[in-house]
Amino acid sequence: MVDGEAFVGTDADAIAVAALPGSVRIVQVLTTCSVTVSVAATNLPAITAGDRADIVVAVIEDGLRTEVNAGESKGRTVTHATVVHEITTVAEASSPVAVAETRFAIKSDWSRKNVKIVAFVQERASGRVLGTASMALAQQ
Repeated sequence: MVDGEAFVGTDADAIAVAALPGSVRIVQVLTTCSVTVSVAATNLPAITAGDRADIVVAVIEDGLRTEVNAGESKGRTVTHATVVHEITTVAEASSPVAVAETRFAIKSDWSRKNVKIVAFVQERASGRVLGTASMALAQQ
């Protein structure tokens, strides 16, 4: 899967397709209990002088709710905004083109239909975001 579009071929083929100019693209390979995420960033803007940039990948989930069993909100249901399950810095993006890969375990209590992969390239000191992408977790 590349940004929600299915491709046939090797991982290298999918990454090549994903590496279109001016973008951050996500490729995912899903197993029953994990997802391998490859990120390809191309035509990134110049990094601010003296700064460095990282490729960061997160696994998020929407639609979570909590039944409150104690305290002043006892008996209520709290609906959460997007929850970040995991976030990791995968690699440094030291040029206008960067590729990185990481793997996340998929927990059994996650609602797969509500899980997304988010990737972004961000300068360390300034916090400036140079590119982003997100896609739904592939379904088996």
